[in-house]
Amino acid sequence: MDAYAVAYRENLEKRVEGAFAAMEEGGATITDFPEAEREAWANALPNIAMDWAKALDEQGLAGTEVVETYMRKLEEAGAELPRDWSQE
Repeated sequence: MDAYAVAYRENLEKRVEGAFAAMEEGGATITDFPEAEREAWANALPNIAMDWAKALDEQGLAGTEVVETYMRKLEEAGAELPRDWSQE
Protein backbone atom coordinates (compact mmCIF):
# COMPACT_ATOMS: atom_id res chain seq x y z
CA MET A 1 0.00 0.00 0.00
CA ASP A 2 1.39 3.41 -0.81
CA ALA A 3 2.12 6.04 1.82
CA TYR A 4 -0.95 8.11 0.96
CA ALA A 5 -3.29 5.14 1.39
CA VAL A 6 -1.70 4.26 4.73
CA ALA A 7 -1.96 7.86 5.96
CA TYR A 8 -5.57 8.10 4.78
CA ARG A 9 -6.52 4.87 6.55
CA GLU A 10 -4.79 5.92 9.78
CA ASN A 11 -6.48 9.34 9.70
CA LEU A 12 -9.87 7.79 9.04
CA GLU A 13 -9.40 5.31 11.88
CA LYS A 14 -8.55 8.13 14.32
CA ARG A 15 -11.60 10.13 13.21
CA VAL A 16 -13.92 7.13 13.61
CA GLU A 17 -12.49 6.37 17.06
CA GLY A 18 -12.97 10.02 18.01
CA ALA A 19 -16.56 9.97 16.79
CA PHE A 20 -17.35 6.87 18.84
CA ALA A 21 -15.70 8.41 21.91
CA ALA A 22 -17.75 11.59 21.48
CA MET A 23 -20.96 9.57 21.18
CA GLU A 24 -20.16 7.64 24.36
CA GLU A 25 -19.29 10.86 26.19
CA GLY A 26 -22.67 12.19 25.08
CA GLY A 27 -24.44 9.24 26.66
CA ALA A 28 -24.68 6.81 23.75
CA THR A 29 -24.24 3.11 24.35
CA ILE A 30 -22.18 1.39 21.66
CA THR A 31 -22.93 -2.29 21.13
CA ASP A 32 -21.89 -4.89 18.60
CA PHE A 33 -24.66 -6.07 16.31
CA PRO A 34 -24.93 -9.89 16.51
CA GLU A 35 -23.73 -11.64 13.34
CA ALA A 36 -27.06 -13.42 12.82
CA GLU A 37 -28.86 -10.06 12.94
CA ARG A 38 -26.36 -8.51 10.52
CA GLU A 39 -27.01 -11.34 8.07
CA ALA A 40 -30.79 -11.08 8.42
CA TRP A 41 -30.65 -7.31 7.93
CA ALA A 42 -28.33 -7.55 4.91
CA ASN A 43 -30.44 -10.27 3.29
CA ALA A 44 -33.62 -8.22 3.78
CA LEU A 45 -32.21 -5.29 1.79
CA PRO A 46 -32.66 -5.03 -1.97
CA ASN A 47 -29.45 -5.69 -3.88
CA ILE A 48 -28.94 -2.16 -5.18
CA ALA A 49 -25.33 -2.99 -6.08
CA MET A 50 -26.45 -5.50 -8.69
CA ASP A 51 -29.32 -3.27 -9.83
CA TRP A 52 -26.69 -0.59 -10.51
CA ALA A 53 -24.37 -3.14 -12.15
CA LYS A 54 -27.08 -4.50 -14.46
CA ALA A 55 -28.06 -0.98 -15.54
CA LEU A 56 -24.43 -0.34 -16.49
CA ASP A 57 -24.17 -3.73 -18.21
CA GLU A 58 -27.14 -2.72 -20.40
CA GLN A 59 -25.16 0.36 -21.45
CA GLY A 60 -22.23 -1.83 -22.50
CA LEU A 61 -20.22 -0.99 -19.39
CA ALA A 62 -18.61 -3.39 -16.91
CA GLY A 63 -21.02 -2.97 -13.99
CA THR A 64 -21.15 -6.61 -12.91
CA GLU A 65 -17.40 -6.95 -13.32
CA VAL A 66 -16.85 -3.92 -11.06
CA VAL A 67 -19.10 -5.28 -8.30
CA GLU A 68 -17.57 -8.77 -8.53
CA THR A 69 -14.03 -7.34 -8.42
CA TYR A 70 -14.89 -5.08 -5.49
CA MET A 71 -16.34 -7.99 -3.51
CA ARG A 72 -13.34 -10.18 -4.31
CA LYS A 73 -10.89 -7.47 -3.24
CA LEU A 74 -12.77 -6.95 0.03
CA GLU A 75 -12.61 -10.68 0.72
CA GLU A 76 -8.90 -10.81 -0.14
CA ALA A 77 -8.32 -7.93 2.29
CA GLY A 78 -9.99 -9.91 5.06
CA ALA A 79 -13.37 -8.19 5.15
CA GLU A 80 -16.13 -10.37 6.54
CA LEU A 81 -19.38 -9.22 4.99
CA PRO A 82 -22.77 -10.70 5.84
CA ARG A 83 -23.74 -10.91 2.17
CA ASP A 84 -22.05 -11.21 -1.21
CA TRP A 85 -23.56 -8.30 -3.10
CA SER A 86 -22.22 -9.63 -6.42
CA GLN A 87 -24.70 -12.51 -6.28
CA GLU A 88 -28.37 -12.61 -7.38
